[in-house]
Amino acid sequence: NAEYGLEESFKIHFSVNFNFRSKYLQTKSVSLSCSLNPQIYTIEVEIRKQSMNRVPLTSGNLLVFHFQNPESETDPLVVERLISFDENVISVSSPPLPSLVLNGHWFSIQIFIFSDSSKKTKLGIHRQLVK
Repeated sequence: NAEYGLEESFKIHFSVNFNFRSKYLQTKSVSLSCSLNPQIYTIEVEIRKQSMNRVPLTSGNLLVFHFQNPESETDPLVVERLISFDENVISVSSPPLPSLVLNGHWFSIQIFIFSDSSKKTKLGIHRQLVK
C-alpha cells in the first residue's frame, strides 16, 4: 500500500543449496521477483569450461528454458536464448507466472541445450530445482 510506504514488489534471492551442474552448465543463482501478481523467476547459469570429455558451449548454441507452469504441468513456460560470442554467464527470466505459491514445494527449471537454432541436435539437458 503506497499510502503506508509499503513496496508492492520485492525480489527474493534463493540460496540454492543444490546448484546443479550438468555437462555444459552450472547454476550460479536463482531469484524470484514478486509483485502482488505476477511473479518472475530469473536463473543465472555459467558455461562450464572445456575439459577432456567436454567441448564448451559457444556462440550459436541454443538454450531453451522450460519454467514449470503452476497452472499446467504439461505446458511449461518457454524462453529461447542463443548464446552470444564470448558469453560465459547467461541470465534468463521466465515469462510472468500467475500467483505462484511454493509452500515448500519444488519448482523446476529445465534447460534444453541444442547445437543451433534448428534444434536438430540436442546436446544435453540442465535441470535446476528451487524450493
